[in-house]
Amino acid sequence: MTERAKVLAVPNWSAVGLALPELFDVSVHFHQGDRDHQRTVTAYSGSASQVEAATFALTAAWLPQIDLRTQHGVHPRIGALDVCPFVGEIDVPTVAQRFWREFGIPVTLYEKSAPGRSLPDVRRGLYPPDFGSTPHPQWGVTVIGQRDFLIALNVNLPTTDLTFARSVARQIRLNREAGVPNFSGVRALAFSLDSRQMTQISMNITQPDEVSIDELVGWIRDQIPVSGTTELIGVIRHRDLASATVLDVQDSQIVD
Repeated sequence: MTERAKVLAVPNWSAVGLALPELFDVSVHFHQGDRDHQRTVTAYSGSASQVEAATFALTAAWLPQIDLRTQHGVHPRIGALDVCPFVGEIDVPTVAQRFWREFGIPVTLYEKSAPGRSLPDVRRGLYPPDFGSTPHPQWGVTVIGQRDFLIALNVNLPTTDLTFARSVARQIRLNREAGVPNFSGVRALAFSLDSRQMTQISMNITQPDEVSIDELVGWIRDQIPVSGTTELIGVIRHRDLASATVLDVQDSQIVD
């Protein structure tokens, strides 16, 4: 890989209210927190060395503001920097080992950096940390790995009926497992958004070349008695836009 090659990082932090400092050497595509999830997602890109430097700078700035012992939120988590995926060529084991040494937070590898390990399985405790062992009392364990590009998408439903939202999310998973077209690699969970008096179907589209977002959201809307709103979390590629007209996409969120 040349130094000019772009790497995308999409770290997920277990806190809100994290003010983004100026990161001069990377392009920042997204930075947003959610009160109900108690989670902030940041996305930025640059060379491997630039992205690594930005990730360590943010970690050093934000760790003192996070304490898992008092953190509450609907989203599954095991760490202060819960998961840090990289899309593109970067030396993940070296980054992970440096992370453990500098911050004392154990690191578990996943996806391409540890073939066969998915993030849900790591969160279920099926794999011990690759660096370190005992979770940090304040900051837990961090999951780091190289993965393919995915699209994170929420459909927010103007109803507080979580049972209904869960049934829709479960049907999405069943359709994926059954090989139903347009559900390939779609992971789905349902959450209550108490501060907004609504529920949410949160999805990771891990095979975006196989899925039309417009058709997927259309299927969800066919299941519900009321219309929901959609939101893109993170970034999307130029080639995905034609089948994602339901999304309100900012120019900064579009990557090659």
